[in-house]
Amino acid sequence: MEHFKETVKPQTLLLNCLDGYPAYCTIPLYLYYGNADNSSQFMPQALLKDSFFIALEEFPFLAGHLRMKSGGTNAHIEVEPNNLNIPEYSEIDSDIHFSNLQASKFCWGALPNEIAHPPYIARSDKSDIIKLARISIVRLKDNSGLILLVNISHAVVDAHGCCAFLKHWAQICRKLASKASDNESSNSINSSSSSDISIQHERNYLQSMLPEKEQPLDQTTSTILENKTLTSSLLSKLSPRKRGAILDCGAAFISPESHIFYLSCQTLSALKKAASANSATTDLRISDNDIITAILSMVFIQCSNSQTTKLKQKISSGLSKCLPFSKGSTPKPYLLSIAVDCRFRLGNPEMTKYTGNCIITRVLSLSQQQLLSAIDENTIAACAAYVRRSVNDTNSRYVRRYVSIGESAPDFFLRLIAYMIYVPTRFCVSNQARMDYYNIDFGSGFPVWISPPKVYVPGYASVLPTRTSDGGCYVYLSVKKDAMARVLQHTFWQSIAELVY
Repeated sequence: MEHFKETVKPQTLLLNCLDGYPAYCTIPLYLYYGNADNSSQFMPQALLKDSFFIALEEFPFLAGHLRMKSGGTNAHIEVEPNNLNIPEYSEIDSDIHFSNLQASKFCWGALPNEIAHPPYIARSDKSDIIKLARISIVRLKDNSGLILLVNISHAVVDAHGCCAFLKHWAQICRKLASKASDNESSNSINSSSSSDISIQHERNYLQSMLPEKEQPLDQTTSTILENKTLTSSLLSKLSPRKRGAILDCGAAFISPESHIFYLSCQTLSALKKAASANSATTDLRISDNDIITAILSMVFIQCSNSQTTKLKQKISSGLSKCLPFSKGSTPKPYLLSIAVDCRFRLGNPEMTKYTGNCIITRVLSLSQQQLLSAIDENTIAACAAYVRRSVNDTNSRYVRRYVSIGESAPDFFLRLIAYMIYVPTRFCVSNQARMDYYNIDFGSGFPVWISPPKVYVPGYASVLPTRTSDGGCYVYLSVKKDAMARVLQHTFWQSIAELVY
């Protein structure tokens, strides 16, 4: 740590519009490691900590301060050598044995209390500072394994960037362990020489990859992003600390229930084969994620509780008037948000080195009548085709237009947050399957299990990172408790998905 403090230079990372939307939240993630060989050198405490602070040399903004000017403009992260925002780093011992966690399938209920409830809203700590990185390590009984809880500010990186940091940290840890076994000094080790990961933090790197020509956004996404709302305008004028406090307070009133489900390879193959043979998907290459997104959307809307009290109806009606697409007497459509990683939409493989937020939100307007129909190969194919066409349409010119809107509107990202708050029939799906978290090896083997936290925003699903040995996929689903009760009884969902925990 001391070497990092002595050598870090003053620097500023200007954030862009794609960083604004996720800046209010963090990326919490559990990684479980088992000591299969009962090695006394299993992920040594000193090596983990030393390598972490060496890794910060290439990710110095994790020790910076998130700031912006009044009015929501010029959001940036500032690294001040004499006033560093050092990440929280802690390690504790537990009387829980790794085998007990494994027997419970790593369910959240078996977690030590100290790490059972990580915050997902970027809020300030006791010193009134928003920490941009928190690392909590729990060493399990008899050195049988270890739980690594990573919680990084979404303003600095997205899931891809978070994974890049962890892989970078792991490579340095292995390098330190190798030198220690050869009785070599570790004084010469630095972040750039100990890792072969190529990274790019500067946000103008994304700008340089975008074309000059723009393509209009689809109508639903455009309506949300190109119209200012009272809620977004007010929130944009608050500091990140105050805004985080308000959103954190609001989150306290939400009581979602979360579960992880497993869909086998055989099930996915059969569903995709049937959908691909349907006339609705002609000339489309349907993916597993398209199928999962389609099914989850139908299950969600069929299980969402339409029964609300008169008071809630009045409040919802009043608040929804703040949103441009909610006005009028026409039936409101069901809105599906899909997170699209534009790294893979710009046609340049160099974009994979970019660590900043590179996710754009496509908002799809779907017919509730269709979604409330029986789930079969026809309805799955129709919905999956819509999802696939929307993703295919997200090309570099579409991204250019998306970014252009964001650059001209200080409250751009808060328009999406307002939509999330006030539209009950909205659902968001994120695909994390390609994230390389299962290849993060600190020198004692790969993680046995990876999962998000138990509590997250309702109306959210994520296809989790997968291992080659899984032969299928795991899906994280977080919805309101009454809706989850229906999900667990939903005939079609129960016929294809196994409840893990």
